[in-house]
Amino acid sequence: MTNITHEAENTSVHYDWDASALAVYYEVELDGEIVRVDDSSSYVHENLIPGSNTTLRVRACNKDGKSEWSDLIIAKTTEEPLDKVIRPTCFSNDEKIEVMWDSVKDADYYLIKFGVYTGADIFIDTNIEDSDFEWKIY
Repeated sequence: MTNITHEAENTSVHYDWDASALAVYYEVELDGEIVRVDDSSSYVHENLIPGSNTTLRVRACNKDGKSEWSDLIIAKTTEEPLDKVIRPTCFSNDEKIEVMWDSVKDADYYLIKFGVYTGADIFIDTNIEDSDFEWKIY
């Protein structure tokens, strides 16, 4: 396989390669795992961590066999901009801590520093004790 190009985004990498006239399907090796790609000469590797490396190589396949693997391509997803979540605010009383922030377009979820996932732009913790808290929203 030749002329493999890629475009990295925050949580995905889009790959394209020159189609082989003899290929019935392709196999893509992603980070050591082989995935069958029908007759498309492109693939999107999704659900990646921002700022992480990922590897890919491709081979063409048909009833007579499989080609050699392409050269290994190493791509890195883009880093999450620091200003994606802006103006977090916090309110607390004796019963709860409430953290709110501006929504980020197309965000599937937010990760609160101590490992809580939420699909909204608000998090309320009612399991509090008399202690200090540090919040970081990803």
